[in-house]
Amino acid sequence: MTVLSNSSSPSRFNYNLTVPSNGSATLNNRGAVEIFDAKGAFSGVIATAWAKDSKGTVVATHYELNGPTLTQVVDHTSRSYTYPVVADPWLGIDLIDRFSWDGNSIKVHVTPMMGFVNEAVAAGAGWDELKTKTRNRVNQATLHQQWLCHALGKFVIFFEPPPNNTWDLEGWRRVVVNPLDFIRYRCNW
Repeated sequence: MTVLSNSSSPSRFNYNLTVPSNGSATLNNRGAVEIFDAKGAFSGVIATAWAKDSKGTVVATHYELNGPTLTQVVDHTSRSYTYPVVADPWLGIDLIDRFSWDGNSIKVHVTPMMGFVNEAVAAGAGWDELKTKTRNRVNQATLHQQWLCHALGKFVIFFEPPPNNTWDLEGWRRVVVNPLDFIRYRCNW
C-alpha cells in the first residue's frame, strides 16, 4: 500500500511491472492494466486504480503506463481530504473463482477481475481458464456460445443492479445460428 501522510506527499508513484518475456502490458478503456504473454495469452490484470482518504472519501486517481513502469497518479491536492490517503494497485490473475455442475449445466462464479478485463480477454482467456479448470468438460458448442454472450455483455452483468458474478451455462440450450439472438434473448435463448 502507498500511504500519503499529508498534502505535501508526492502525487505520482512508480511501480516496475514484471511482464512475461516478450509479453506486453496495456491500459484498457476501464483504467485497468492487462498483461499478456509472448503468444498474446492473458497473464494477469492490475485492477483499476483506487485511492481513499481516512474517512473513506474517494480520491481521484488513474494509471499511466510507460514500458515496464506503471505510475499511479493520485490527485490528493485538488480538494480538501482527511489524511492519510491510501492507494493500492492490486494484481489479479484468476478470472474464475469456482464452479459447480448440475447435470450438463454449469454455474461459474467469476472473480471481480472479470469486471476489469476487456470483453476479448473475458471471452478468450476466461473460456480457456474454464476449460482448464473443468478439464475440458465444457466442450458443448452451446456452453461456449453462452460464455461468449456473457463475456460480451459483462459490463451490463457487473454494473447493472443487482451486480451478478455468477454465469450460468445450460447444456440443454440450443446452438444459435443468428448472433442477434445473443442480444434478443439476453444470453438465455
